[in-house]
Amino acid sequence: MFAPADRPELAAKAAAGEAVAVCLDLEDGVAPDAKPAARENLAAMAETLAAGGKTVMVRVNAELEMISDDLNHLPAQCCAIILPKTRAPLHVELVGEALDRIQNATGIDAAIVSLVECAGGLSAFSASDTLRTHPRLAALGLGTEDLAAEMSCAPDAALIQSAFHQLAQIAKRLNVDLLGFPASIAEFRDLERFREGVLLGAESGAVSALCIHPKQAPVINEVLTPAADEIRWAKEVIEGFEKSESGGAGVLVVDGKMVDKPIYLRALKIVQRT
Repeated sequence: MFAPADRPELAAKAAAGEAVAVCLDLEDGVAPDAKPAARENLAAMAETLAAGGKTVMVRVNAELEMISDDLNHLPAQCCAIILPKTRAPLHVELVGEALDRIQNATGIDAAIVSLVECAGGLSAFSASDTLRTHPRLAALGLGTEDLAAEMSCAPDAALIQSAFHQLAQIAKRLNVDLLGFPASIAEFRDLERFREGVLLGAESGAVSALCIHPKQAPVINEVLTPAADEIRWAKEVIEGFEKSESGGAGVLVVDGKMVDKPIYLRALKIVQRT
């Protein structure tokens, strides 16, 4: 869940909420003249969140003239930065190299969650043959609101869903996680509509999602956490396949359906999400 870093009083509320991770926002959630103070708030807010058992992240600004200041104020508890408006794989690599230098100087070891928020960025990731990125890249997400504004459509339009599916394939090629869903992150009053969007993300392989309001976090947790029956099935598949394979067979039947290597691999991923 995003929490504006210029609102230090929100740290305690976020620490008591249901979001697994809290991202202290220096970008869109903070007015330009409030950004210097927001950077100074990061350390105390991160300490409060970490004491509450939350994973701490920071969304930096996209502009080069600001991102350096943002990175130099990362709190010790920061495990990842969200890089907004990512333009190309090289963008990730340059920021990753900066984080390498910061780790050498301070010990802060932050991964990168890259948000692709424009058609040019999506095209650059799709067109790259090598997809050169930095090892710190841990996940890709789609900035549906920004992309929808650029494309003059709604955040849940078919065009945005197509872009999300494209990003899912890119994430798989890069062997990184997919975050988010092809719908509006701003929908916190109609939680059923929000849930429908998160379900679309889950169907494309998303393992987590971003939100802006405490009411959204339980919806995300419920949708993206495997159900008890799904976990039971996955464990039966894993146990049965491994036993069958050790006996020289590569196929078995679970719940009346054939199980082979691809289904076994899917079952492993389900258990990993529990």
